[in-house]
Amino acid sequence: MKTVLAGVLALAATVAATSGGATTITDPAGDFLSTYTGPQGGDLDVLSFTVFIDKSNDFVISATMNGAIGTTANTEYVFGVNTGGAGAPFTPFETHVLFNSVIVLNPDATGIVVDNIASPTITPLGSVKVSGDTISAIVPISLLPSTGLTPGQYGFNLWPRLTPMPFENIADFAPNDGTFAAVPEPANWALMILGFAGLGSAMRSRRRTALA
Repeated sequence: MKTVLAGVLALAATVAATSGGATTITDPAGDFLSTYTGPQGGDLDVLSFTVFIDKSNDFVISATMNGAIGTTANTEYVFGVNTGGAGAPFTPFETHVLFNSVIVLNPDATGIVVDNIASPTITPLGSVKVSGDTISAIVPISLLPSTGLTPGQYGFNLWPRLTPMPFENIADFAPNDGTFAAVPEPANWALMILGFAGLGSAMRSRRRTALA
């Protein structure tokens, strides 16, 4: 058992060193905002959203929708980023969606990073990928400099929307009325390690039963 646990801990350390941690949130299907007035296409309905920091010190973002990307015309995917000290621009109906920068991905596999929306610096992204119902991108952390938080503490929220911008064109928020960080808390890593340990123990038990 000690050998198995040592291997599990080594694996967990390797995963942590490789990815810097990852967070995935899920969002209920069909939970369009009551303020949204556009077509309720599946590609505007978030099912899951993942952010992690890779070994190159880049953010890797990925969102899975409830339909193929690009099905609805004039759609874009806006990822709000709070690098520290952001206000709440969606008052009064989403008061905890905080951001001061955004990442915008398009169904045609183009995108931009807008750092500091109050005095924006706009940089094109060349690493956007679209595959069926999923859209993803690699975003260098250097394009989103800190304004108080460490990159692992940055808050993220995704809202698919129709263009142009009016609030009634925002279809969904993920997470709902909040943000999440790219790197799990230490307690979550502990749960992951315990999960790996349990898996290793179960595999060893099955191996012993088979030998018997």
